[in-house]
Amino acid sequence: MVLSVCFKQKPSCDKLALERFYKDMPIWLKAAGKWGSIFAILALVVTLLKQIIGFIAFLTTAVKLLVVVVFAALFLGIAFMVFRSFSQRRKAQE
Repeated sequence: MVLSVCFKQKPSCDKLALERFYKDMPIWLKAAGKWGSIFAILALVVTLLKQIIGFIAFLTTAVKLLVVVVFAALFLGIAFMVFRSFSQRRKAQE
C-alpha cells in the first residue's frame, strides 16, 4: 500500500529500493511500524490509570485529613461550651 502511494505521487521512486528497505529494515523498526501504535496506546492507558489512582489516593488522603480537622474542631467546640457553662454556673452561684 505504501509502495502504491509512493508510485502514484512520485514516479521517480525506485520500487526495488523501497522493497529492499522494507525487507532489510531492522526488527525493532518493523515492530515499531506494526505494533508501535498499539504499544503507545497501551502505555498511555497505563500512565492514565496510574495518574487516576494517584489522584484518588490524594483525594482520599485529603478527605481523611478533613475528617480529622472537623472532628478536632467539633471536640474543641464542645469543650469550649462545657467550660463556658461551668464559668456561667460559677457566676450564677455568686
